[in-house]
Amino acid sequence: MVLPKTVVFKLALFAGYILLPFMSLPFLTSDYRPISVILFTFTGLIILGSRVIEGKMPLDEVLLLCFFVICLFQSIAIVGIVNEDYDKVFRHLIVLALGVLSYVSLKKFFQLYGVDYALKLMGKVYIFVFAVGILEILSIAHVLPWSVKALIGRLLSGRVVDRVQLITSEASWAAKVLLLGIPIYTFLLMRYKKAGYLAGLIVAVGLLCFTLSLEGLVTAGIAILLFALFKYRTIMANPRLGAALVLVVIGFGSFFYLSYRLLPKGGQYYLTRIHALESLNVTTIKKIPETDGSVFIRVYYPLVGGWMFLEKPYGVGLGGYSVYFKQFLDRTGIDYTRFGEVMGDIRTRTGDPKSLYAKILSENGLYSGWVLILFCAIHLYYLKQIRSDGIIPYRNLIFGLLAVNLAVLFQFGSYAYLPMWFTLALNTGIYQSQSAPARI
Repeated sequence: MVLPKTVVFKLALFAGYILLPFMSLPFLTSDYRPISVILFTFTGLIILGSRVIEGKMPLDEVLLLCFFVICLFQSIAIVGIVNEDYDKVFRHLIVLALGVLSYVSLKKFFQLYGVDYALKLMGKVYIFVFAVGILEILSIAHVLPWSVKALIGRLLSGRVVDRVQLITSEASWAAKVLLLGIPIYTFLLMRYKKAGYLAGLIVAVGLLCFTLSLEGLVTAGIAILLFALFKYRTIMANPRLGAALVLVVIGFGSFFYLSYRLLPKGGQYYLTRIHALESLNVTTIKKIPETDGSVFIRVYYPLVGGWMFLEKPYGVGLGGYSVYFKQFLDRTGIDYTRFGEVMGDIRTRTGDPKSLYAKILSENGLYSGWVLILFCAIHLYYLKQIRSDGIIPYRNLIFGLLAVNLAVLFQFGSYAYLPMWFTLALNTGIYQSQSAPARI
């Protein structure tokens, strides 16, 4: 029996949505490997194709297509023709296309099923994520055999580590999954005031702590700070909210501090890094990246992107960062030759800014970056128009998701990061559900 095209389309769209938190499935390559992008590529192409045929396309999607076309010519001219690396151009454009198609597909999902249903559905998906995390903790604590955690790791990510990794390949990615779920569960709790959502929120925060991910801790701290900036006026008018945010920060900090003091030296991965820094008696910020190749990459790779923008403000094209970044690394004055990953990036010309902000500055620059500014301006308009009150706090949800995504993108530089497109599509979906679909 051949299913009707509309049924196949809806099944692909639905499957892509519920699989969104699954970011490291074992049969795909790279650290970030969400299966949803495959399904959203199929649905996104159908949606865009139908809109082109009908001659009706929203301005936000027009801007994204313009951005893609400008990046195409910019990258071919600089990375392809000048540096003769067309393969690099193709790979980076594919990643951008996956992001654009995912955004288009997620917008369609919210339009077809409604915002409230979509958020409740995502809440149900996270029940599975929470169950996996609880099983992992029980296995790590030897309440359940280690084989349980090993089986979960092999089935869901193809990798087994000694920390909570949920449905991902490592603890830092597990933290990203949980940070996406926390604003959603907070919204559902405020919207429906059910004990199940409160329990889910508590489990999510607890699992985030037990990932013992330094990156997760720092990202959560930045997200809380950004949310506080977004809600500055509300916090000043409601001291209880400010006190709650302070308590959250103190709670996270206390948990990690106690872990650092009480767990044995040489134990957890993040503890060994802290102990290594402690043993060197580091007294200046500048010396910290010199102690570890991973820290060096996290600090200087994004900085190089900023320096590149200052010297090449019009951008070096998608993939062009890896062509020029060695000459900028040499200016740091740090002996990076002892860091194997850095030398590998130089040898294979695969260096990456590690931050979407640094990527936009260095690779897109002013030449194509102005289109993104217009795209963001549209979403700011949508966000400003969203009505939000104590009963249905949609705007607070978007603020929370934006804070998390903006924090994550300090240390992740891919246009195919689905939680970012999820947030933007949700912003559009809420705006359209509250007003007539105006074309601005």
